[in-house]
Amino acid sequence: MKLIFNKSFILAAFLFGAASISNAQVKIGANPSTIDTNNALEVEATNGNKTTVNKATGQVTIKDGTQGVDRILTSDANGNASWKTTSEANIPTLMLRAYNPSTLQPSGSFYSPPVPLLYGNLSNYNPANGSYTVPESGFYEHNISLEIQGPSFDKLFGITTPIALLDGVLRGTGNTYWNARNVSGVKWFEAGEVITVTTHLEGSVAFTSAYKMRKVSIILYKR
Repeated sequence: MKLIFNKSFILAAFLFGAASISNAQVKIGANPSTIDTNNALEVEATNGNKTTVNKATGQVTIKDGTQGVDRILTSDANGNASWKTTSEANIPTLMLRAYNPSTLQPSGSFYSPPVPLLYGNLSNYNPANGSYTVPESGFYEHNISLEIQGPSFDKLFGITTPIALLDGVLRGTGNTYWNARNVSGVKWFEAGEVITVTTHLEGSVAFTSAYKMRKVSIILYKR
């Protein structure tokens, strides 16, 4: 009986110890006796910066003074990591994506089609006419495309912003032919500038009922 009791005691002690280890918290570096109750691991520098692992989710948090909203973790040639904005890391940031698949009837000499927002901030964008207010100064890369249908004679078709970007010649072959048009480029815009997608015909001739457009899309990146 004594032998059985000792084995049971040893087994219980082992199981209890394993449970304690599995819930242990580890602190490395400065303030070794202080650790957030939510963390399984904390590595603290003498200046207070920390790298932690949450014990419930396993999420790693790196606070080295360069952290911030929507930043990405990068490294230098020696492997030293730091947080950077996408601009600092030279990675384009998607600011706007909008699309209207519907067949539209353009009117007037200059027509700005409605383009519903798919991604972006509605406070900076008007889906009724596809206009976008630039939130901060910088280089912006844009791609605007659509399909247009019109008479068989040649007309210049343009997609314009305040910098009047033009897109070649529309060479229609009748009202049943859809012409895919596209404008893309990179330009510096100042904060507060309004970019409006506008379509027009050569010589500011008014659109007639013979013209239709569809599949209007806008993509805008900040570089």
